Amino acid sequence: MYFAVMLVATGVMIQKINLISILLWLILGANMSIKAKYEDKLLRQIHQDAADYQSKVPDLLGERFE
Repeated sequence: MYFAVMLVATGVMIQKINLISILLWLILGANMSIKAKYEDKLLRQIHQDAADYQSKVPDLLGERFE
């Protein structure tokens, strides 16, 4: 879902490209990344197998958990 939100936000930013839209897009991307990392951390605390799964699947930025 985070990828879809960023994809739509990219389209909106491109339609009206200016400094403010670029800054808002960057802030949204940073917020999404922070939220995803937080949710992954909570998932690892709740589910034993989450760490194994997360080590195999890249996150939004293509990074893998170790």
